[in-house]
Amino acid sequence: MLKIKNKFIIFVISVLVSILTIGIFTLFTNTVDRTSYAILLKWDAKYNENFLSIDEKQSLNQWDKLKTIWNNSMLVVEWWDWSITRLWWNTSIEIKNLDISDNLENINVWVELFSWKTWSNIVSFLWEKSYFKHYFRDYEAASRWTTFNIDLNNNYINVTDHEVALSKTWEKEIIIWENNPFNINTFSFIELQDFIKWFKDNAFESLNKQIDKKLIGDLTTQINKDFDKIKNVASIEIKNNLNIEDKKELYNKLLTEYQKLNFAKPNNKELYATKIELKTKLITLSSNEDKKILVNSTLYDFKDILDSRSYAELEKTIKVLYDNKESLWDVDFSKYSDLNNISDQLKNIFNKNKQMFESIFWKSFSDNLNGIDINDLKKIWDKAEWIIHKGLNDLKNKATNLIDNK
Repeated sequence: MLKIKNKFIIFVISVLVSILTIGIFTLFTNTVDRTSYAILLKWDAKYNENFLSIDEKQSLNQWDKLKTIWNNSMLVVEWWDWSITRLWWNTSIEIKNLDISDNLENINVWVELFSWKTWSNIVSFLWEKSYFKHYFRDYEAASRWTTFNIDLNNNYINVTDHEVALSKTWEKEIIIWENNPFNINTFSFIELQDFIKWFKDNAFESLNKQIDKKLIGDLTTQINKDFDKIKNVASIEIKNNLNIEDKKELYNKLLTEYQKLNFAKPNNKELYATKIELKTKLITLSSNEDKKILVNSTLYDFKDILDSRSYAELEKTIKVLYDNKESLWDVDFSKYSDLNNISDQLKNIFNKNKQMFESIFWKSFSDNLNGIDINDLKKIWDKAEWIIHKGLNDLKNKATNLIDNK
């Protein structure tokens, strides 16, 4: 009788342990929703053949089709890495690939755009084997941490933040920088004045920027709830004697927290400082190929700092670039700052870190630039512009004389 009672007790304990184990497993595996969703914001849209209700969250899979229908309809796709794509009215897309790993190291999103226009804000950092692509009319627009929109009615791509790589089967890849709109019919850049006058949809852009501002605000609020944990991970010291497994485990832990902060801009000083700290440690642990991508992406950080004129992390960012300059591709400083519009504060930082600045940005210039301060550099820039304009005028005059003498 005692044996039966003991067996029953053991059975009950086993069942309780199993239930507890399943409960813990479920708790930890479902703390993060790894699903991408389509949400109808206004009017009407279809998910495959079904109409969506406003504010309904429709989970998405590969090969799903989305289409907005009436005027003023708008639908947003919330990708599971926190990036978004918004569809304007009469816009249709198909999801060709949707593969995002748990730690956001591998992100492979591929969307085909069939009609009108989309706005995308890619907030994650994308590695060498990752991509976020829009495919349309035999074109492929690939982005890494970019805000951009594609308009098939007016035949343009406009990048609001950072850059997009555009390629076509028989054409070479074109890098489209922010504020350099591109005509997808002529495969050429559009003069900014012409773009503003003839192409740009101001209402669409203004609305999306407004919604993006709220998106970043919501992300910031969400991150702040978990920020102490992120800071603790960022403060982990990297030991020299880490074995391969421990190194990979630490790398994944740092990467997961870094991806949460990749959207952060310099005007949010605490988030941004932690982001740079995490990136610095990732660079230390990364393979050569990943290191190159991380280091070169730091040029985006550098540009964001200059654009915001929030210089708290500038010296630390310069040091990241300087310490890893062997991984940098050719750098043209004029892409990152207007030499005719440099603040006194930036001049002081430049002069304080002159050797690092010159080593990073002036290596493609002549050796005569060594030791030049920012004021002398501005004079050289102005002189170069004068020579270019004078040469163009001389060429124009010669051409005019030739025509007149015929």
